[in-house]
Amino acid sequence: MLVLRHVPPEAYTATPRLDVLSPHQVDALTGRKNPRPDIRGPIQPAEAEVLLRVWVAGGIDPHDAAQRQALEDLAVAEMVTCGDIVDRFHDNVLYSLRMLSEPWPPTDTDSAIPLS
Repeated sequence: MLVLRHVPPEAYTATPRLDVLSPHQVDALTGRKNPRPDIRGPIQPAEAEVLLRVWVAGGIDPHDAAQRQALEDLAVAEMVTCGDIVDRFHDNVLYSLRMLSEPWPPTDTDSAIPLS
């Protein structure tokens, strides 16, 4: 069961209603217990930070032990590929994170407002 929540200013998110789920369902959803090791639970905050760093900067701070561990965990989960210089997303992650294309500028120059 999900609940729709307002995220100011103009967004919404669907989140699970943990109060109506069984303890087993809550554990499975939050990743506290994993009865099926072949299915990975939600990413952790350090992993989210690493994914953002790979997305924006191509890699992590090599001196940060938590980031190194999170990168290794993401590599085991086949979400990133660790490189010598640049870390990269796996294709399936790139597909799910792809940005929407920017709208094309109008090609009808006759309908443009004159600047003078």
